[in-house]
Amino acid sequence: MKSRDTKAAFWYTIGNFAVKGFAFLTLPIFTRLLSVSDFGKVSIYSTWLAIFSILIALDLNAAVVRGKYDFGEKYRSYLSSVLFLSSIIFVLWLAVFLALNEKLSKALGLPFFLLVILLINSYSQFVIRFKLAEFTSNRDYKKYITVSLVNVILNFTLSLLFIFLISEKYIGRIFGMFLSSIIIAISLYISVLKNGREYVNKEYWSYALKLSIPLIIHNLSGIILAQFDRIMINKYYSSVETGIYSFAYTIGMIINVIWGALNLAWIPWFFENMKNENYENIRKKTLAYISFFSSITVLLVFVSPEIVKIAAPSGYLPGLGLVPIISASYYFVFLYSLPANLEFYLKKTHIISLGTILAGAINVFLNYIFIPTFGYSAAAFTTLVSYIFLFAFHYFNARILFKKNLFPLRHFLYGMLIIFGSIIAFYVFISNPFIRYSIILISTLTTLRFLKKNVLD
Repeated sequence: MKSRDTKAAFWYTIGNFAVKGFAFLTLPIFTRLLSVSDFGKVSIYSTWLAIFSILIALDLNAAVVRGKYDFGEKYRSYLSSVLFLSSIIFVLWLAVFLALNEKLSKALGLPFFLLVILLINSYSQFVIRFKLAEFTSNRDYKKYITVSLVNVILNFTLSLLFIFLISEKYIGRIFGMFLSSIIIAISLYISVLKNGREYVNKEYWSYALKLSIPLIIHNLSGIILAQFDRIMINKYYSSVETGIYSFAYTIGMIINVIWGALNLAWIPWFFENMKNENYENIRKKTLAYISFFSSITVLLVFVSPEIVKIAAPSGYLPGLGLVPIISASYYFVFLYSLPANLEFYLKKTHIISLGTILAGAINVFLNYIFIPTFGYSAAAFTTLVSYIFLFAFHYFNARILFKKNLFPLRHFLYGMLIIFGSIIAFYVFISNPFIRYSIILISTLTTLRFLKKNVLD
């Protein structure tokens, strides 16, 4: 069983990395086909899509994996019933949209026809995530990877087609996203209902809603923390500034993709060592992990001018200065994940939710204060402050919950010093690639020497 779990975890990591990597590889194509303004409009649509894909079915996909263990042989019936419930909720949302179309169109900054597309697209995204969660619960990584890759490839292909066919390029991009998800979601939806053949079951509905509803605020707060600033930039400025900021954010998110892959490998190792009470080994490896990830972050920050020039035309270059700040934000995501994983191990998940909610609220508050006064670039700094708060929240809670001082503060301060020092050096030497690459070389060699001494020896 452990071998099967390890194999599945490995392929989930590879699959997720491939899917997200594909998005970065296609970025230079879309930045050249879309104007900066169109890129910003697509980003706004994508933000609302992320929000409504949670609300559209009350986040019922969060109850998929747990249901596998509680319903056993009735799992397929459970899935079909819960998915049918999501359809009812979707229809209710559709009625609300039709009744309040003018008010919602004004509030969301989208024309009515895009509201309808948004609603259907949100539900189709939910259905895809619902089925992917089923694949995860069944450890069927081959189908998980296949559906994920088909989804992004079809999205890319149809988006290109409609960008060339429709005069409003951003509409073509959105329509490609919409149609690709519809095609895949319909087939997945039919398969779930066909396999389960049960639709109305109050026991299943009650069980699923009790699991999913408490997570809505937590998951929405995570999206607000990561993406809501784009909506506020668009509100106070225009889609041009939104496009520049969104592009810079996409480059900075490379750090997050790398962390996501590493975290999937770190969690089972960490849990195993916690179970065996290998606390000193955890301390030693955590310091090495921080050193390694700091080096990766420094590398990305110092090569970002070249990445930006390859990934986009000159219209996006004003966003270059924001990439180090955004990268630092995701560096703090990495840092806070270490004590947060401990909270998860101790089954204190309500603390994780509370931290995300508080950080999301802080982010919105700071954005309302600083974006109108200091411009769209202030959003990068407010996000960084919010993630620093989230790290502090989880770190001190972990210290209270677990008295063994598993994560000495000096280890984190060591990483912070490297990152903030590198950011200052970046702004000083941004126009001097020789010095930037010299710093990368020194940082890499120092890290390798440290890892050899503290991990391999």
